Amino acid sequence: MKTPEELGFEKVEDGGNVYYSHKFGNDIEITLEPYGPGKYLLAVYQGKRLLTLKKLAWIHPNGILLVAGLENPQALAKLFHETYEHLAPEFGYETRKETARGWDEIPDDSPNKRLMIAVCREIIEAFGKGGYTEGVSPPPVKG
Repeated sequence: MKTPEELGFEKVEDGGNVYYSHKFGNDIEITLEPYGPGKYLLAVYQGKRLLTLKKLAWIHPNGILLVAGLENPQALAKLFHETYEHLAPEFGYETRKETARGWDEIPDDSPNKRLMIAVCREIIEAFGKGGYTEGVSPPPVKG
């Protein structure tokens, strides 16, 4: 079983408490707090502000961090969309202002929204069948 440190998290000891931290850019931090053997409570912060309720997480043997509650394709697609839009400027990318909108503003029948949900469904199904292994091609796209 891989450890948070093997996934790039830094071990933090704070007044007798131990947790793991990984920072993105200047203000996003993901923390993993040990919660029993092989289990963690995951939280996402922007600065000092907690963005998510703490979620149960564990590390899949192939080194992928799995988070309980993200087995819903719509929820995962929404999280991906919002995180992508938030981080894009740090990578020199910005959505065109005339097309930029929040997840809830995108019509449910939008091909882009439907595609994101379908991709997330395929990812969730791949993990349910034993997980994704780096270097192995994903399953073929269903027409």
